[in-house]
Amino acid sequence: MSSTKNKDNKWTYADQIDKRTGKIFTTNLESSTPVDENSVKAMLSIIDQAFSREEAQRIADNSFMIILFISPITGKVEEVCYNFFVFDACAKIPLSYYRDIEMKMKEKMHIQLTEEDKHLNFILLAGNHTPIGRPE
Repeated sequence: MSSTKNKDNKWTYADQIDKRTGKIFTTNLESSTPVDENSVKAMLSIIDQAFSREEAQRIADNSFMIILFISPITGKVEEVCYNFFVFDACAKIPLSYYRDIEMKMKEKMHIQLTEEDKHLNFILLAGNHTPIGRPE
């Protein structure tokens, strides 16, 4: 697996900490941050719009994981990291595409915080996606 991130990221390799206890936070599906359907659609749209249909087709068999690090104060995306399970096809896409996705996530995404979220040093959301590309 290969990863790419902005060199200024501070949370990519940091532990998620519960500030009340100072201990590493572990989550389960029942207590994880709920993401509303509109936010999910917006995230997928940002990714899909970054690629032409031809580019999306080239990497169709190689989904990648996008990891969003969200501020527990504002609910805004602060950092973005990518993990590639098969890097060969994705490496043929310019890094500027992934940077564009990062900038749009930071600009447009806002997650509704739960009370539990406010006690963490950051909120972590991640998922795999295979882009379909923007309509031509």
